Amino acid sequence: MNLCDDIKEAKSGKEVIKIIEQDSRFIGWRDSGSSHRIAKFENGVTVPIPVHGNRDIPIGTKLKIIRILRAGGLCTLVIGIGVLIAARLIGG
Repeated sequence: MNLCDDIKEAKSGKEVIKIIEQDSRFIGWRDSGSSHRIAKFENGVTVPIPVHGNRDIPIGTKLKIIRILRAGGLCTLVIGIGVLIAARLIGG
């Protein structure tokens, strides 16, 4: 699977940390207090990950993490063929 797809499926910040640590482009952590960790990637992208025990990460927070990863080129956006055809038809 894709890094972003795995993060989307994760429940807690601890699970997101495990997923990020398995990525080959991940280079290290910078702690930012007791409840957040900052993931650093080899292309210079940094991503804050909230860690509050085993509490679930809200969906909006996960989407923000994914947005940062996509903007940094660490995830690919998978679009269905129907969406691509529709975008061409409307001039997108």
